[in-house]
Amino acid sequence: MKELEENIGKEAGLEVRAETLKLLREKGPSLKKVILRLKQALNAKETKAQFDTKRGVWVYSDPLISHDIRLKAIKLALTLYDAFPAQKHEVKARVDVSPLLKEIREALLEDAKDT
Repeated sequence: MKELEENIGKEAGLEVRAETLKLLREKGPSLKKVILRLKQALNAKETKAQFDTKRGVWVYSDPLISHDIRLKAIKLALTLYDAFPAQKHEVKARVDVSPLLKEIREALLEDAKDT
């Protein structure tokens, strides 16, 4: 039973992944654009602004490395390359399958009568 559950989970995961890739190809950005944006994020910089009350003007810093954006981009890149260890997700649920089994049994009996 456990082996069957694992196989169902793997098949469902593959179907979801395939459907996601299909939708990305149809409606999402191209892979080339995604990679371009990822490269830009890996080199992200930001400028800080502060109001100088004595002079009454805004003062801007030189471009600074945006560590948070770069870190997120690195995590995304590593995820895309499957560089993280596999994560196991366990879902426990109690489901009464007897109505489904009864329905299947009845359908099989009807098919047997028809043949």
